[in-house]
Amino acid sequence: MSNSDNPKGILTAGDREYLRDKSLKSGSAERTARKRIRERVRDGIIDFSILLTHLESRDRAKVMLNSDGEPFMRGHSVDVGSPRELEWDLIEVENSEIVLSVGGIRSMCAFGFQSLLDTLDEIGFFETEGVHPKSVIENLVEESLQDAYGSNDRACDVSVDISITEYDGDLDEIEERFYSGEPVSEQEVEYLISTRRIGFEEMVRYVHDETRHKNKDDHYDDNRGFE
Repeated sequence: MSNSDNPKGILTAGDREYLRDKSLKSGSAERTARKRIRERVRDGIIDFSILLTHLESRDRAKVMLNSDGEPFMRGHSVDVGSPRELEWDLIEVENSEIVLSVGGIRSMCAFGFQSLLDTLDEIGFFETEGVHPKSVIENLVEESLQDAYGSNDRACDVSVDISITEYDGDLDEIEERFYSGEPVSEQEVEYLISTRRIGFEEMVRYVHDETRHKNKDDHYDDNRGFE
């Protein structure tokens, strides 16, 4: 059994298989599977409150590291053309050679925001004039950071100002240029990453190919932890 099929998580191996290939179930079996997954996710989210309150800092510090103290990155094969699952994202700590794997945290936050916005949209929350999703996210991020500091008995005031500008260009055209070896800006590569159109291996090859991302006019500097 590979690490990606490890049953010790919110999802079982069967749950992961179902989500990656919806054709595996139908009818009542599918409804049962979806209900079971919803309940596990809900219970998992509730567990984060317990983890935030009771998990010791020495354990939190090791969550993103494997037994050897190296960044933990769970891998699995994904069919060509299917959405990439962001488990590989890295962050480089400033003024240090230490690299941390934060793909799981990024995905957890993204899923939380996505679920919140979907729920608010479902109940018509955004139909009120002047209500914008970013104000909801800003408030949630501010309170989450306050909770994070507060769990360590540190009181603080947090102010978050989020700017959201949707890209209206042709992502298919950018992806075609990327895979054909034509020039792409680092900002365009970031768009491909955020929309799951390129994976870890493609990102590594891009970062190490100096002919593709040097002397660009976008002045975008983010090597995702790689040199």
